[in-house]
Amino acid sequence: MSDVFSILKNSLNGLPESPDDRWDDISSVLPVMVNLIVIIAFGVSFITFAYSFIQFVTSSGDPKKLEKPRSALVWSLAGMLLSGMLFALRRVLLQLLGISPSEFY
Repeated sequence: MSDVFSILKNSLNGLPESPDDRWDDISSVLPVMVNLIVIIAFGVSFITFAYSFIQFVTSSGDPKKLEKPRSALVWSLAGMLLSGMLFALRRVLLQLLGISPSEFY
């Protein structure tokens, strides 16, 4: 049981003095903002993809009704792929620079 308390003590000693110390400079805020933007972009693309897929399925084969959902499906899929590629590229660049990606979460 003392092992659990020592692990807890060591983890608490690694915390900053105050919670606001993490947000003092741009180098600590920028990675969080980049992660947030990529996650929001992926989420919006996914919701758009789902909505346009529903429109595509319910269009009942009408060529005029298929036009808009088809282009929305393509663009939302492109947005999801781009968001995923940005997230992966960020991780690769951090590893190439020798920076631990876990520091940016």
